[in-house]
Parts: sequence; structure tokens; C-alpha cells
Amino acid sequence: MLAFFFGFYDQINWPFHYFFTAFFLVAAALFWWLDRKRGGDFRTEAQKLGLSYRATFDPGLSESLRGLRLLANTTIPEDTSMVVGEVEEHPSAMFDVNFRANGPTLARRFLLCFTTRVPERLPELLVVPESIDDTIRDMVGRERLYVANDWVNGHFRVACRDREFIDRLMSGEMPAFLQRHPTSVIEVRDRRILLAREVPFQPQTLAADMDAGVQMVGLLKGALDPPQRSAKKR
Repeated sequence: MLAFFFGFYDQINWPFHYFFTAFFLVAAALFWWLDRKRGGDFRTEAQKLGLSYRATFDPGLSESLRGLRLLANTTIPEDTSMVVGEVEEHPSAMFDVNFRANGPTLARRFLLCFTTRVPERLPELLVVPESIDDTIRDMVGRERLYVANDWVNGHFRVACRDREFIDRLMSGEMPAFLQRHPTSVIEVRDRRILLAREVPFQPQTLAADMDAGVQMVGLLKGALDPPQRSAKKR
């Protein structure tokens, strides 16, 4: 293909060489500018919600995502961009946004990651779409083994060591939440909750994405044993 292109290019009269060169340079510059502008627009919308821009991932979150090998052929470079901030109603909540090109530059999707720490010690939990269900089997023999009881809920594999907790969780609104967000991965480990979803690059939906993360944390907290929660409050 390259040999054909350069052979064709050599047969063009010299004035057209300058034209084609200028055309490709201008087109490349335009795509670069539009890409930068869209990223800037997203950061502007994030700042309106109290989020700020940073250039590196949180180390703990990066380790979790690498451990899950999220969405199969996705790679997460160390210097990936993100925005991070706190949710007013939940001061410990943090959003990490991994920008990554998928196909053509302007056909961008990104990985939205919601992480928060909670005072309650939730049971270790892993929820993954069946499309990456091999993740659980690949974790056999590792310290982060979650497989004790597992269920398939629609298109999701749910693994947890606490059967009563997962029964309460799945008898509530969690199945409907997963149906609304079919690319979700949820991990609970060491009082840390991670929700990661691949979503379109749409700055105007960031507020709704934040609400979804807060809702998911509420569902997990609500699945704790009610008598234990009442005793803690007293």
C-alpha cells in the first residue's frame, strides 16, 4: 500500500506535491486542534462540577484497572489524562477519567472511573460483564481471589464471599442499575469502591455519570446487614 502511494506520489507534477503536502499538514493540524478543543471542553464542564484536571492516575486505581485488564484489549498508560475532584454530598468520592483514542481521533470514548472510600467494611465484591468474565478465572491463585459464590445476573458475573450480602444486593435495585449501565465493572476491596464504565465522550453527561456513581455506592451501603447498621448508629 505504501509503495503504491509513494509510486503514485512520484508521478504527480511537482506543483501538486506542494498542494498535497500542504493539504495533509492542514488536515492533521485541524484534527489535532479539534481533539484538543474537545478535551478542553470536557475539562471546562468538569470544572463547573468542582472537578480539576490532573495528568496521572491515582496509583491504587491504576493497579485495580490493570489487575482487571478492563475491557479486554484496553491499555492504560501511566501518563493518561484524568480529571479528579470531590462530590459535595460525598466528600470522599473521586472521579478519574481516562482519555483514550478508540479508532479515529474524533471517535473517542473514555473510561469513567468513580472511586470512594467508605467507613464500613463491605464484603469483597467483583461485578464484571460476561464479555470479560475470563477476568475472574484468570484471578485464580492470586491474593485478590474473589470466587467463592458467583451468580450470573443477565450479562454480568457477580462474585462475592458473603452470600447474604450479595443476596440482599441483588434483590434490590442493583440488577436495574447494571441493566442501565451495561459496561460497568464494580470492585469492592479494602473499604474502597470502584465503578468503571466505558462511555461516549459527552461532557454534558458528566453530571449524570457522577449521580450514577453516587447511586451505586448507596446501593452497596444499603446491602449491609440492617441490624448491624442500626447498632453502629446507636
